[in-house]
Amino acid sequence: MTLILFCSCTNSLLSELNCFYDVYITAAEIRPMELDDTDHALGDLTLKKSVGSKNISWSTGDHPGISETGTLMEPMYPAAAITAEITAVVTFKNGSTKSFTFTVIVPPMPVDNQIAVNEAADALLIYYTAGDNAGSVTNDITLKANGLHATSISWDTSGNSAVASDGSVTRPSYSSGDSNGSIIATITKGGASTTKSFSLTVVKNAIDDATAVSEAATSLAIGYASGDSASSVTSNISLPASGLHSTSVSWNTSGNSAIGPDGSVARPGFSSGDTTGSLVATIMKGSSSVTKTFSLTVIKLSPTSTEKAQADANALTIIYASGDSASSVTENIGLPSSAGSYGSSISWSTSGHTAINGSGVLSISSSDWGGAPTGGLRRQYPKAVP
Repeated sequence: MTLILFCSCTNSLLSELNCFYDVYITAAEIRPMELDDTDHALGDLTLKKSVGSKNISWSTGDHPGISETGTLMEPMYPAAAITAEITAVVTFKNGSTKSFTFTVIVPPMPVDNQIAVNEAADALLIYYTAGDNAGSVTNDITLKANGLHATSISWDTSGNSAVASDGSVTRPSYSSGDSNGSIIATITKGGASTTKSFSLTVVKNAIDDATAVSEAATSLAIGYASGDSASSVTSNISLPASGLHSTSVSWNTSGNSAIGPDGSVARPGFSSGDTTGSLVATIMKGSSSVTKTFSLTVIKLSPTSTEKAQADANALTIIYASGDSASSVTENIGLPSSAGSYGSSISWSTSGHTAINGSGVLSISSSDWGGAPTGGLRRQYPKAVP
């Protein structure tokens, strides 16, 4: 016995019924296999022309980026990817149709290798720890091994001895000073390459206490009043209590009696003369210390009127004729009316000498006396010229 079944289908039922005349199909059956899960095209699309007895036609409408044959039309770099659509129209055996639209993301053409390395060089950076920068490196730096556009990067750090090729940093000693120099990145892809140079300053280590006090001693200076100097002190001096590198300074002024520990100056009297002596500074930081000695001369005070007259008197001399002397006077003598650096005026009187008057004139010859007269002259200072 032969059983014949008939199925009658209409277009309105196509999405709901599986008909005996093969009028059912899913999007997965015709989705191009070159589309990944995110709709990105991995290459030209393979567009099925049929599935079983079902025929398929494809169209793209006005969407750029893909042809009706599935050929990708990638935009030129650096244009962005294109989002396009392609529609499949399935015609069933009974003449009915069903449409499926697929989103296709068309990536730009691969970047040229030379453009890739150039752009990677432009984008390349060195990464520093917080607070550091190219002008002040104190910690290790990060040197990337890969760059933009899947480029490779190698580093030559020989231009700065404080930086290793892995980015580790060895800070120089304080006495060596900062390390300045360049490191060079070479960016490659395929047969293309370019370089990029980075100038870095690796900062020297902090100063140790012994070096700190030594440098502070070198720079330590006494402050003088205008016109004064170490060899001519007339006013109070300034003795710093601190020095370079946060050192502390103490002073011993016992070597110069005219200077107090606070830098106050007591000038000696004129008759005492200048006072020359040493001041010793002790510079300290931590457990380290060093001393520095300063030799200073404190200038005596200006003389009083009496001291000026006494100084001129001390400089006073009698002028004798040739061959004469104080013990043998045969000619008139010269008695200055002023003398010395202060110009004191001088008057003369004779005492015990009748042969010489107050002007120095010899009035009686030795032959008239039958012997040499003896006696003295007395200097009188009626006033001192200030």
